[in-house]
Order: sequence, then C-alpha cells, then structure tokens
Amino acid sequence: MEASQTSDGRARTGFDGALAQIARLTRGRLAAEEEARDAREEQAALAMRLEEATEARDAAVREAQADIRQRRQRLGQVRKLARTDALTGLPNRRSADEELPRELARARRHEAPVCAVMLDLDHFKKFNDAMGHQAGDKLLKDTADAWRGTLRDTDYVAFYGFVARYGGEEFVVVLPDCDLEQALSVVKRLRASMPGGLTSSAGVACWDRAESAEGLIARADAALYRAKHAGRDRAVAA
Repeated sequence: MEASQTSDGRARTGFDGALAQIARLTRGRLAAEEEARDAREEQAALAMRLEEATEARDAAVREAQADIRQRRQRLGQVRKLARTDALTGLPNRRSADEELPRELARARRHEAPVCAVMLDLDHFKKFNDAMGHQAGDKLLKDTADAWRGTLRDTDYVAFYGFVARYGGEEFVVVLPDCDLEQALSVVKRLRASMPGGLTSSAGVACWDRAESAEGLIARADAALYRAKHAGRDRAVAA
C-alpha cells in the first residue's frame, strides 16, 4: 500500500514537473512572440519615421531648389533691368559699354571689321519743348522700334548688330562684320526709317584694330559732332 502511494506521489510529482516545464516553455514562447511582435512593430515604426523623414527631406530639398530657381530668376530680371533702358526697352549705355569690347575681341579673333555709329535726333529739345515730354517720350520709343526693326531686316547685321540708347536722344549702333561702305548703307536705312518725317544725324567710325572701345566711340562721337555742325540730317564718317 505504501509502495503504491509512493509510486503515485512520484507520478504526480513528475506530472506536475512536466506541466510546470510546459508552462515555462509556453511562457517563454509567448514572451518570445511578444518580443518579436514588439520588434516588428518598432521596426515598422522606425520605417515609417524614416519614410516621413525622407519625405520631409525631399520636400525641403524641392523647396530649396524652387527658392534657388526663383532667386536666379529674380537676379536675372534685375540684371536685365540694369542693362535695359526703361523707356525704349533697348539696351542701355551700360549694356553697350559691356557689349562693344566683346565685339572688338570677336572681330580681332576672326579678323573681321566692326563699325560703331552714334546717332542723334535732330532738334529733339525743340520738339520736346513744343510738343511736350509725353510726345518726346513717344518719339524716342517709336524711333527705337523703327531702328530695331531696320537692323533686324538688314542681312549682314541681323544676328550680331544691335542698337542701344546711349542717353537722352542719343543712340549707339554696333555693326559687326560691316566695313565703312556697308555701315554707311545701314545708317542711311536707319535715318530713312525715322518716324514722323523727322531727321537724325550720325557719326560712323570703323575700328582701326588698335584702339579701345572707348576710342572707337569717341571717334564716332566726334564724327557726329561734325555732322550736326555741318547742318544736321546727314551721316559723317570718321
């Protein structure tokens, strides 16, 4: 009887131990599963935060790039305004002073001629005083449009030639690849296109391949002075 009870006790003890072991294993498995689940959730959260950070970074980069483009556009507009005459829309004196040395350098490289023309509207002050400043401004605009169109329609200066307002009623025209005869022909067409039947005077100088841009303009300006003092409504070669 005692042996049977002892055997039953050992069996219960073994059974209880097995149950305890199963319970430990179950708790361990559940704990491992919970840890794995927590790890997956943490990994998913990290991935989401990483994606959000990447999206935020990309958005910041796009915003910065857009800001840079806008700044460049504004800078380009400011530079254009700084080189453009507000009244006529032509290049201004600053632009002409920057462009002419480049044309002389190009002419030197290609061994090509280049001429500069100074043009002045005859009796503009009298016209302005008699007709008013608005009429004077309109005359300057119309003249700029007419001369710009004439240069555009002139075969040998269609690509490089340009006209700029040099100041007041005075304009400068740069004629690359033109010798003196061709330049005088272009000037004749420019003067003939004056609006309202008004007249202009011109001084024409061709680059001597040694002088500076300032020297070339000075010779053209001196020729213009002679044209005006010879009675206006004419072109004089330097």
